[in-house]
This record gives sequence, C-alpha cells and structure tokens, in this order.
Amino acid sequence: MNKAVFLGFLFFFSLAGMVSCFAKAAVTFECKVRPVYCYRTDGKSGREALLTVKGDNIQGAYTVEVPAKKKKETSTLHIVEADSAQSVLLLPEGVGTTSQETVSVTLSNVELKQEITVPPMRYWNVYLYNHSHVDIGYTNTHKNVKTLHKNNIIEGIKLAEETKNFLPVALFVRLAGKRQPAVPFQNA
Repeated sequence: MNKAVFLGFLFFFSLAGMVSCFAKAAVTFECKVRPVYCYRTDGKSGREALLTVKGDNIQGAYTVEVPAKKKKETSTLHIVEADSAQSVLLLPEGVGTTSQETVSVTLSNVELKQEITVPPMRYWNVYLYNHSHVDIGYTNTHKNVKTLHKNNIIEGIKLAEETKNFLPVALFVRLAGKRQPAVPFQNA
C-alpha cells in the first residue's frame, strides 16, 4: 500500500511539473493595424501593424506569416524579452489601400493565428521642396544665394518631371518670386 501511495504521489507531482512546463510555454499574440505607412525592406510601402507577443519565457525566434494578394510573406521576429514584446510588422504592398481587407497573421512555430481587418487608407507621397530667400546681403552672400537658387530650380524641374502625369491638382507648380535666378535656364 505504501508503494502504491508513493507511486501515486510521484505520478501526481510529475504530472504537475509537466503541466507547469506547458503553462510556461503558452504564448498569445495580438496584432493591431495602425494608420501609418512605412517603407519595407523591398523599398515599397506597406501598412504598419503592431504585433504584441505575451507569455512566460517567450525569448527566441518566431516565424510570422502573412498571406495576401495571392502570395505569402514570411518574416522572422526575434524576441529577447522574457514575458512581453512588441514589434512592428509591415503588411504586404497594396493591402488596405483602396478597400477594407481581412488578412491572416500567423506565428507558425507556436501555431497561433489571428484575422485582422485592415481599413482602407490612401497612400500619400508628400514632396518637400526647399526654397531660399532672395534678399541678397541680408540672408547670404550673392554667390551663395545664386547657388541655392540654381539648385532649387534643378530640384523643381526634377519634381515637375516626376509629377507630369499626375492629375492637374497634383502637378508640381513653382512660382518664382524673382526672375533673376531663372535667367541662366532660359537659354539652356
């Protein structure tokens, strides 16, 4: 009888130890789409999603899979924190640009999957164009102001070329405050 009780206790404590090991391995994650575009490593733009991973002893590498637009993108998430970590996940190009889409995000090595809704959000290109003041002697020397204006006109021509096929309201237009900086370009 003592042997049976001893074996029962041994079985109970080893089962409790196994359960606690499995409880430590439990991992959960949440993915929220943010109203931001970022540049991906391939140079294209993608919507940003914040991936939060929680659990006990979650350090390690996780494979993140996102199937969208007839292809599956895979990336690796390296976690060094012990119990909670956040990482930015960039969704595939074109997801959520014109219409609402549902995308599946999977942490494949722990078999967790979440469906996320990506609301539509237009992608904007914002062009910044430098302009220098024409007051020679007040802001800079004559030679430097001429150089600044020359460079600004060259950049303006590049922007005009880049936007020449855009809608009329989106075309680049530059109105010169003075005629003098543009004179060297008139005869070119």
